[in-house]
Amino acid sequence: MNTRTSNRMTAVRQVQQAGFWVSPDVQMAQSVDASGNSSFLTLNWTEYPTGNNHTVVYNLTDMSAGLKKLQRSHSINDGDPTVILVAEYIDPSGTSCSYTDPALNFTVTATVGEESETRLYEVKRRPET
Repeated sequence: MNTRTSNRMTAVRQVQQAGFWVSPDVQMAQSVDASGNSSFLTLNWTEYPTGNNHTVVYNLTDMSAGLKKLQRSHSINDGDPTVILVAEYIDPSGTSCSYTDPALNFTVTATVGEESETRLYEVKRRPET
C-alpha cells in the first residue's frame, strides 16, 4: 500500500469514527447546544428509570499543523468526566455543526497528508416521551 492510499484510508476512518460517536449521543439527547460557545457540541439527557443526568461535551483540541483532535467528555450527575479521543486529523475549516430541532447537521473533515475526506451526518434526536 502506498502512502497516498494509507493517508486516504486514515482520513476516511477518522470521519467514520466521528459519526460513530456523535450519532448515538445526539439520538439520546434531550437538549443540544451546537453554538460552539464553550465547546464544539454539548448534549444532555436524563436516563430513565434511574434519573441519572448525562452530559456529553465534544471539543476540538490542538494537534499539529492547524489540525485538531475531536475529544468526547461524558459525565453522569456532574461527576468526574470520562474523556476519550474520538478522531484525529480534523480540519476545523471543514468541520461544523448546526442544530434545528430535531436534527443536528454535523459536517466533519479529516486531512492526512494531501488526502481529505468530508462527511455530512444528519442525526435526529429521539422523540420526547
